[in-house]
This record gives sequence, C-alpha cells and structure tokens, in this order.
Amino acid sequence: MQFTKFKWLVQFTRVVSQIHYTPEYIAMLFTYVAIITLTNSWNIASAIALILSILLVSLGDTIFDRFEQNTRDLMISKYIYTGRGLSSRRVKLLTRILKNFVLGIVLFLGYILSYPVTYGVVPPLLLLVAFGVLSVSALVIYFFPKISIVFWISQRKTDVEVELPYALVFLRTLAPLRLPVYELIELIEESVSLKAFAKEVKLAKKISSATSTSFLTALDTLTANHPSEKMREIFRRIILVAASMGDIKEIAEKVFEEVYTWFESRISALVEKFTIIVGTALFAYFFTPIVVAAIAPIIGASTLPILVFILSIQLLAFFVLYTLITSFYPTSLVIKPSRVSLMVGGIFIVSSLMLAIANIFLNILGLGINDKILIVMFAVFLGIPILFTEKEIRRAKFYDRFVQMSSDTLSLVAITGENPAKTLLENSKSYGDKMRRFVTVIVSGYTSPALRQALIAKAPSLYHATFIETLVTVLRLGFKPEALRTFATSYEKLNIVVGSARGFASMLETVMIGLSVVAGGFLAYLDKIYNNLWSLIMKVGVVGSTTVIFAQMPSIYAIIDALTVLSMLLTSMFVGKVRGGSILYSFRAALAMVVFYAVAKYIVLNLAF
Repeated sequence: MQFTKFKWLVQFTRVVSQIHYTPEYIAMLFTYVAIITLTNSWNIASAIALILSILLVSLGDTIFDRFEQNTRDLMISKYIYTGRGLSSRRVKLLTRILKNFVLGIVLFLGYILSYPVTYGVVPPLLLLVAFGVLSVSALVIYFFPKISIVFWISQRKTDVEVELPYALVFLRTLAPLRLPVYELIELIEESVSLKAFAKEVKLAKKISSATSTSFLTALDTLTANHPSEKMREIFRRIILVAASMGDIKEIAEKVFEEVYTWFESRISALVEKFTIIVGTALFAYFFTPIVVAAIAPIIGASTLPILVFILSIQLLAFFVLYTLITSFYPTSLVIKPSRVSLMVGGIFIVSSLMLAIANIFLNILGLGINDKILIVMFAVFLGIPILFTEKEIRRAKFYDRFVQMSSDTLSLVAITGENPAKTLLENSKSYGDKMRRFVTVIVSGYTSPALRQALIAKAPSLYHATFIETLVTVLRLGFKPEALRTFATSYEKLNIVVGSARGFASMLETVMIGLSVVAGGFLAYLDKIYNNLWSLIMKVGVVGSTTVIFAQMPSIYAIIDALTVLSMLLTSMFVGKVRGGSILYSFRAALAMVVFYAVAKYIVLNLAF
C-alpha cells in the first residue's frame, strides 16, 4: 500500500531524471528557485509553476518537436512559392527559443502569483506588462514561420515584377542572335543586374536536380506556381515557346509590348496618384495651419487645442501619404545612395526634424528661437547634406544622358551598319570629356568579366544597370543590326516613360517652393492685420454694450510659424521620394522652401501697411 501510494512520485522522479536540460533552462530554474527562496515566497502557485516547467521540459519530445517538424514540413511545402526557407539549424534554434520562452512564461507566472514578492517589492503593473511582453514574444516566435512565408512570397513577387520589363528587354534584344535557349537562360543566371531572375533560374536548376526532370520542365513548373501573376501569364509563355520551338523572337516581341503597356500605364497612374497625394499634403500642411491661424483669434481659441489638432493632422497625413508614395513609386527608378550619402543624409534629416519639433515646444513655452538664428541653423543642417545627395542626383542624370545618347547612336548604327563601339565612342565626344571617358571604359572593357561587373554594380539604379548589362552583352556576342535596333527601340520607349516621371519631379519641386512663398507671405500679412486690429481695439475700446470677441495671441502665430516649417520639411520628403525614390533627395527642396518662406515673411512684415 505504501508503495502504491507513492508510485506517482517514483514515476515523476524517473521522468525528471531522463529530462534533457538545456543551459538556458538550468539558468532560469536556478534563478527562479533563488528568488523565491531568498524572498521566502514559496507557496502553492510558485511550487506548481516549478513542477509545470519541469513537466513541459519532459514533454519536449512531443510538444516542441512537433512544432519543429511542422515548421520543416511548412518550409518544404511552400518552397516552390517562396524560393527560400529556414535551414535545419535555424529551425532547431527557433524551437529552442520557443521552448525557453514558454518555460520562462510559466516560471514568471509563478513569480507573479507569489504574493509576498509582488506586494510591496515590484509594482504589479510592471509585472503584468513584462508577462504580456513575454507572452506576445512567444506568440510571435510560434507564428514566425508562417509570417516569414507570407513575407517571402510577397518579396519574391515584388522583386520579379520590378525586373520583369528589363528582363524582357534583355531577351528581346538577344532573340535576333538566335542563341540556344539554354545559353539565353544561362546569360540570365549570370546577370549582375537581374538578381531576382538569376535566383529564379538557380532555383529551377535545384528543382530539376531534386526531381530528376529536365531544366525547362522545372522552369515551367516554377513559373506556373509563381506568386507573381505577371510571371505566370507572361514569362511562362516564353518558356513554353522556347521548349516547343526554340525561337523566342516573336513571342518576346509580343510579351514586351504587353509589359511595356503595363509599365507605361503604371507610370501614368503614378503621376495621377501623386497629384492627388500632393493635393492632400497641401491641404494638411499649408491650408489647415493658415485657416486655423486666421480663425483662432476671432473665436478666441486657446493654444493647446490648436497645436494638438494641427500636429495630429500633419503626422497622420505624413505616414499615410508616404506609405502610399512608397507603394506607387517604381523600385527600378530608385537612385541608390552611397554609404556616405546615406549616413550624412540620415544624420541631418533627424537633426532637422528634431530642431523643427524643438522649436515648436520652445514657442509654446515662450522661448522660441530667433528667426534669423533658426534660418542659419536650417541652412547648415539642410545645406551640408546637399553636397553629398545632389552628387548622386547628378550622377543619375549623367547616366540618363548616356542611355539617351547610346539609344540614339544604336538606332543610327542599325541603319548604317557601322561598328557600334566605334560610333558610340565618336558620338560621346560631343557630350563632354566625362562622357567620352565613360564610353571608352565600356567599349574597351566589355570583354573583361570583372570590369563588366564593376560597371553594372556602380550604376545608380536598376534602370541604368540593366541598360549597361544589355549593351555590353550585345557588344560581346555580336553586332547584328536587328539586335541593335531592337535594343535601341526598347529603351527609347522606356526613356519616354522615365522622362515623364523625372519631369513630374521637377514640376512638383517648383510648385512646393512657390507654395512656401505664398504661405510665408500670407501668414505674415495675417499677423500684421491682426496686430493692427488689436491695437485699434485697445485704442477705441468697447462702445456701449457691444462686445468684441477677439483674442490676440502672439504665441499662436509663433507656433503656427514653427508648425509650417515642420510642414515644409515633411512635404519636401515627398519631393525627394519623387526625385530619386528616397527622402535623402529632399534636402534641396527643403532648403529652398525654408529660405523662400523666410524671405516672403521678411518682405511682407517690412512693407508699409
């Protein structure tokens, strides 16, 4: 009877002795026991938590190993859609982290329920927040594989669709050379600029090797299950034609026209959507502060509600509009900044925003920075990074000129039959020494793999990189007039689309600078009117029983002025996004807007009234 009574204890001891203890769990266990013992907090809750944690470790082979196996199965089943997955080592590490988090939650719960520890030693709210953070972290780790799958699928789709127009230009250009299909695909695999398509080809080779099928069959299977609809409908047609006929010239022409129409409509829609976005930004950043500044004194409004109202509108508008612009802007046109530009630009963007926000709160306290000192500080914070970021813009414009010059030259060469390398070098002389040196490097070094990779890698955007890679590939493989004509006409069409986006950026920058002048002048004029009106009321006084509802609050105009400066900084970021695909290219617009705003204020305030 005695043995039967304690049989459960014997079994529990046997289970505990067979547990595989991890160093993390041992550390947590000793810490937990030490804290509970030193604070004399042993009770039923703390003891149950300790026993439960030991049981969880003993059940690891069934609970956590099942999570590990499910994660492996998920990675394998979704591999054809994601093109990547977690390695075996990372899956084991993720399982181990999840186990430690769960055990930590159990022990922490026992710690919370130990009344002497919680009461009077650690604030209960802090313990609950910590417990909530641990619980949420465990849930994130548990769902991390599924979250990763969704993210990888989305990223794979985006990366391929960004490169799709340029990959089709590449195939369309090389199709007249009548290269074998496998050689064309090998050129894509070796591509430096078309990284997403190179990954797709490598993935198809892995599938072909794993399933013992032909490479084209594996590539067809891969494109048929691709998350991108464009890849399934367009690129797969090329694969099917290549597998059946071998010649992709005709199908490459058709699908390029389809993709070009799609790309052109996207750029056109980009201009239309940006117009709507800019209109919304103008209302949030310029119109709202001006209206509030005009109405506030008449209705006798206080400073704090005005500040909260305007700031809430501006911050909400910024995050919403910037997210929309980022989703609409073509990634292939983003100008890649250098590391120095990225570092300097990031530092001064943060510094400028902090200065603008600090000036707002200083004005609330009546300690606003002097206007002249403020302008000088902004001139420094916005002027220094211009030296770096505008260099990137000028480099992109230089590459734009190179693309335009090369397209025109190759169109002519396709008709005359001249040597394209020699003609490119001759025509580049009329574009200056810098262009001549650049073309000399290309036409003299396209046979060197290392130099080709360096030329492509240094290109400021995907648009320029794919042009250079296609050009050097054509020069390396042969000078067939039909290939040159196809290449030139393809990029002539793309040049028109890209030029419309660049032109819209210049127009937007000019409009924003003009509006900053109007805003500065109007706010200064409004300030003068209300100052004079207030002086008149003070002199005349109140006649009879009439009450004049008017509250002259100079602090409101100081705050509105500071908010407007912040508005100009935020609005200039939209301009930078349109100019080069990054807020790093907003410094020129921001500096011009702040300076012209200050000049307009100064002129209006010093005019005779």
